[in-house]
Amino acid sequence: LETSSENNFVELGGSWRAPFYEMTICFQKPLGQDEAGTCDVQKRSSPLFNRVVRVEENGEAEGEFQGRLYVLPKGSCFMTTDFTHVRDLIPDNPNTGYNLIVIDPPWENGCVRQKEAYPTLPNRNLLYLPVQELAHPAGALVVLWITNREKLRRFVEEELLPSWGVKDPTEFYWLK
Repeated sequence: LETSSENNFVELGGSWRAPFYEMTICFQKPLGQDEAGTCDVQKRSSPLFNRVVRVEENGEAEGEFQGRLYVLPKGSCFMTTDFTHVRDLIPDNPNTGYNLIVIDPPWENGCVRQKEAYPTLPNRNLLYLPVQELAHPAGALVVLWITNREKLRRFVEEELLPSWGVKDPTEFYWLK
């Protein structure tokens, strides 16, 4: 699969090769009271798609995929997938959950050119995302990327966010 300098994860995830892509994760562990401050570097490979990638070690880690490096903060986890696997992220313990949930949905769009670029999902299907089950009981910040279509904005404000239990929404603008 040909890729540009930017990883197109939508394209990669839709490829028949997606189950075989792996991210190499590098953890640095102190060796002890060494004067040189050397570290023991431990590497492991983890499937990149349709599996939760967790960083539960003592510090942050560095992930490498197709020659690009990604910082993975301590205690973080992520999943690169379509919505069919999102329930795999729900914590087993109801007293835990995520403090930050980032959602970049494949919004429906009337533009034929965009429909050809990536698959979309009917907006109403997003009502069933288990955001409350994913969120930490003490609360979470939900970041949702939307387009500037007024109809979509009304749907998000009047139906989607209330169905997820989101309170006090705030808008931020991304200026390209």
